[in-house]
Amino acid sequence: MSTNDLFHRYVATIASLPSNFDIEQPLPGSLRITGDARHEVYYAPFDHVNTSAKVVLVGITPGRVQAIEAIKTAAHCLRGGLSEAETRARAKNAASFAGPMRRNLVNLLDHVGLAKRLGLQSTAELWMNRPGFLGGRLV
Repeated sequence: MSTNDLFHRYVATIASLPSNFDIEQPLPGSLRITGDARHEVYYAPFDHVNTSAKVVLVGITPGRVQAIEAIKTAAHCLRGGLSEAETRARAKNAASFAGPMRRNLVNLLDHVGLAKRLGLQSTAELWMNRPGFLGGRLV
């Protein structure tokens, strides 16, 4: 099953989430992929791949904060009439390393000189939403 198939499998559930869906609420059972008595796996829209990325940051798996942010962003985009491709890109951009971990990651990347090497003021710009940039250098 391709990642695009997963998005299509869960797009209706994501689009129908209430606009006040947040971190305090349980993930909808309809996003559950699998699980056992101790662990559960839920779908979150992290399947966009930016093939023109100049920087690739790899994380093991998104945590709850990142998953909720991806789902919320995707729901908002779908309700706003954006295409599935744009929705997937925005969800991944909004949620990748979201929360306190992004601030820490930006501090680390700036400290080692990545921003300077990329011609940026700060690597925080990798996640900025602006026309023609939307995570333009980040997968």
